[in-house]
Amino acid sequence: MIDIKEKYALEIQEIKDIFNKLEKGHIYLPGVYTSDRSNGSIEHNITDLKQKLNILFNKIEKNLDSDSDKLNDIFK
Repeated sequence: MIDIKEKYALEIQEIKDIFNKLEKGHIYLPGVYTSDRSNGSIEHNITDLKQKLNILFNKIEKNLDSDSDKLNDIFK
């Protein structure tokens, strides 16, 4: 049995990062003056979150390589 939290740690961290940005209010609000648009709008973050969750669920369901596995293969 695999440890999903360990195997897919990079993917899970990316998802946590999006939740953290949203929780802290680090979002770009169209029409509100700000010099920092790097965090994206709420819509962008939600779309990104859905995509990352779908990719992660697919990897888990099909027991596909994680991003860490792919990086390890590159640097062997």
